[in-house]
Amino acid sequence: MTAREVHYFDQPYPGEVLVGIWTRGHDPLDSTIKFLTHGRGTHAAFIRGNGNVIENFYPRVRERGWSPGERRKVEEYRLAGSTPDDWAALEAWFDDQLRNPPPYSIPDLLRYAVNLPPRPGASCFCSMWVLRGIRVNLPACKQPLARLPYPDWASPRDLRISPLLTRRRSKPNVGGAIGLA
Repeated sequence: MTAREVHYFDQPYPGEVLVGIWTRGHDPLDSTIKFLTHGRGTHAAFIRGNGNVIENFYPRVRERGWSPGERRKVEEYRLAGSTPDDWAALEAWFDDQLRNPPPYSIPDLLRYAVNLPPRPGASCFCSMWVLRGIRVNLPACKQPLARLPYPDWASPRDLRISPLLTRRRSKPNVGGAIGLA
């Protein structure tokens, strides 16, 4: 890959739906979340076209830049078969979510952790919000977890093992920048 062909790790390809899954270092509950969900994955969010993180994290949906050193704690996944139209629909949804943010729900997160079904009209926790965004904006054939007993009721660990989310790998390249494999 030459310097002209570099795709920087912090920028999605045009029209690419990217989901970030933190495997460590997101918050003080990482170990508890891993224990309760039986695997890696402690937080889930989207990576916007501008490279920022957009997430539902207590107390509400927010968009933010990356903190120093955070990237190495995150696995990036692209949604198989996603198109620029899919990404445009999600970008419009993100803007709406920022204007009208759903609350982050600690009670619903705890219900999930102890295998209770969601309450009617349940609020969102991080991975539930990611799944909801995909469900309401993309066709059924692009849903990463199609056999959930309750819509959007899954953990970051569950997202990590979806066959429709493929890991986006990085490697070093010229000048110390990070390129795509």
